[in-house]
Amino acid sequence: MQDPTFIYSQSGNYNVTLIITSAGGCTDTATNVVEAKENLITPVAIPTGFSPNADGTNDVLHVLGGPFKDVDFRIYNEWGNLVYSTTDPNGGWDGTYKGKPQPGGVYVYTAVGTTIAGRYVKLSGNVTLIR
Repeated sequence: MQDPTFIYSQSGNYNVTLIITSAGGCTDTATNVVEAKENLITPVAIPTGFSPNADGTNDVLHVLGGPFKDVDFRIYNEWGNLVYSTTDPNGGWDGTYKGKPQPGGVYVYTAVGTTIAGRYVKLSGNVTLIR
């Protein structure tokens, strides 16, 4: 399996062994100690407002929590037009559409995805863009 993941249920140090096999049938093994920490999985949420004014605080709207394996995050304006969409789990809306700042007001969001722990998430609601 390429890019395997594992979620530990308790914090602590664990021996992790990776065994690889080449197309020709040769194998190699590597073992390393990894530290698992508590609270790596956080609740999923979307803020109710943000202010993209370049002050370094709340300038971009993100889907918080996870972390996510995959996500589909969309923002719609008051007329139902899609103004932002991403499938990047780290992506976020900066309050623009086609490079132009959007007016302050209420926008609708949808977010559908899967966390790395395998939890299916489906959220929708309103967010206020503050100018």
